[in-house]
Amino acid sequence: MTEAVLGDFQRQASAMRLDGTDWDHSEIAEALAEGLRILTNERKEVEVERLMNQLQRSVRTNLQDDLADIFAKSPRDLWERVGGAVAATVQREKTSATKRLSGACRGSPWG
Repeated sequence: MTEAVLGDFQRQASAMRLDGTDWDHSEIAEALAEGLRILTNERKEVEVERLMNQLQRSVRTNLQDDLADIFAKSPRDLWERVGGAVAATVQREKTSATKRLSGACRGSPWG
Protein backbone atom coordinates (compact mmCIF):
# COMPACT_ATOMS: atom_id res chain seq x y z
CA MET A 1 0.00 0.00 0.00
CA THR A 2 2.89 2.34 0.76
CA GLU A 3 4.20 2.00 -2.79
CA ALA A 4 0.73 2.67 -4.18
CA VAL A 5 0.35 5.84 -2.12
CA LEU A 6 3.80 7.10 -3.11
CA GLY A 7 3.20 6.23 -6.77
CA ASP A 8 -0.14 8.04 -6.71
CA PHE A 9 1.50 11.06 -5.11
CA GLN A 10 4.28 11.08 -7.74
CA ARG A 11 1.75 10.90 -10.59
CA GLN A 12 -0.44 13.68 -9.20
CA ALA A 13 2.50 15.92 -8.31
CA SER A 14 3.99 15.47 -11.78
CA ALA A 15 0.64 16.25 -13.39
CA MET A 16 0.36 19.48 -11.38
CA ARG A 17 3.87 20.69 -12.22
CA LEU A 18 3.90 23.73 -14.45
CA ASP A 19 6.34 23.81 -17.35
CA GLY A 20 9.09 26.35 -16.92
CA THR A 21 9.02 26.30 -13.11
CA ASP A 22 11.67 24.95 -10.83
CA TRP A 23 9.19 23.45 -8.37
CA ASP A 24 10.36 20.06 -7.16
CA HIS A 25 8.22 17.74 -5.07
CA SER A 26 11.05 15.42 -4.00
CA GLU A 27 11.26 16.84 -0.46
CA ILE A 28 7.52 16.45 0.01
CA ALA A 29 7.71 12.91 -1.40
CA GLU A 30 10.51 12.05 1.04
CA ALA A 31 8.50 13.46 3.96
CA LEU A 32 5.46 11.47 2.84
CA ALA A 33 7.53 8.28 2.56
CA GLU A 34 8.99 8.82 6.03
CA GLY A 35 5.53 9.47 7.48
CA LEU A 36 4.21 6.31 5.86
CA ARG A 37 7.17 4.29 7.24
CA ILE A 38 6.46 5.60 10.73
CA LEU A 39 2.75 4.82 10.47
CA THR A 40 3.45 1.37 9.05
CA ASN A 41 5.84 0.52 11.88
CA GLU A 42 3.41 1.81 14.50
CA ARG A 43 0.58 -0.21 12.95
CA LYS A 44 2.73 -3.35 12.88
CA GLU A 45 3.60 -2.88 16.56
CA VAL A 46 -0.08 -2.51 17.44
CA GLU A 47 -0.97 -5.61 15.42
CA VAL A 48 1.78 -7.71 17.02
CA GLU A 49 0.70 -6.55 20.48
CA ARG A 50 -2.91 -7.43 19.67
CA LEU A 51 -1.90 -10.88 18.48
CA MET A 52 0.26 -11.45 21.57
CA ASN A 53 -2.64 -10.50 23.85
CA GLN A 54 -4.93 -12.80 21.91
CA LEU A 55 -2.37 -15.61 22.22
CA GLN A 56 -2.05 -15.04 25.95
CA ARG A 57 -5.83 -15.15 26.46
CA SER A 58 -6.13 -18.25 24.31
CA VAL A 59 -3.38 -20.10 26.16
CA ARG A 60 -4.91 -19.18 29.50
CA THR A 61 -8.39 -20.32 28.47
CA ASN A 62 -7.26 -23.58 26.88
CA LEU A 63 -4.86 -24.35 29.68
CA GLN A 64 -7.57 -23.85 32.30
CA ASP A 65 -9.77 -26.37 30.51
CA ASP A 66 -6.97 -28.93 30.15
CA LEU A 67 -5.84 -28.56 33.77
CA ALA A 68 -9.38 -28.76 35.13
CA ASP A 69 -9.76 -32.09 33.31
CA ILE A 70 -6.44 -33.39 34.67
CA PHE A 71 -7.14 -32.34 38.27
CA ALA A 72 -10.63 -33.83 38.13
CA LYS A 73 -9.13 -37.26 37.46
CA SER A 74 -6.25 -36.94 40.00
CA PRO A 75 -3.96 -39.56 38.46
CA ARG A 76 -0.62 -40.58 39.92
CA ASP A 77 1.29 -38.95 37.10
CA LEU A 78 -0.49 -35.67 37.76
CA TRP A 79 2.50 -33.34 37.37
CA GLU A 80 3.76 -35.09 34.25
CA ARG A 81 0.34 -34.63 32.71
CA VAL A 82 0.19 -30.99 33.84
CA GLY A 83 3.59 -30.31 32.28
CA GLY A 84 2.54 -32.10 29.11
CA ALA A 85 -0.69 -30.11 28.95
CA VAL A 86 1.17 -26.83 29.39
CA ALA A 87 3.72 -27.70 26.69
CA ALA A 88 1.03 -28.93 24.27
CA THR A 89 -1.15 -25.86 24.82
CA VAL A 90 1.71 -23.42 24.35
CA GLN A 91 2.88 -25.23 21.18
CA ARG A 92 -0.64 -25.39 19.75
CA GLU A 93 -1.24 -21.68 20.38
CA LYS A 94 2.21 -20.74 19.10
CA THR A 95 1.51 -22.56 15.83
CA SER A 96 -1.91 -20.92 15.58
CA ALA A 97 -0.49 -17.45 16.27
CA THR A 98 2.28 -17.96 13.73
CA LYS A 99 -0.30 -18.84 11.07
CA ARG A 100 -2.45 -15.82 11.98
CA LEU A 101 0.55 -13.50 11.99
CA SER A 102 1.85 -14.70 8.63
CA GLY A 103 -1.65 -14.37 7.19
CA ALA A 104 -2.05 -10.91 8.67
CA CYS A 105 1.25 -9.76 7.18
CA ARG A 106 0.41 -11.09 3.72
CA GLY A 107 -3.06 -9.57 3.66
CA SER A 108 -2.18 -6.41 5.54
CA PRO A 109 -2.32 -3.09 3.75
CA TRP A 110 0.55 -2.05 6.05
CA GLY A 111 3.05 -4.75 5.09
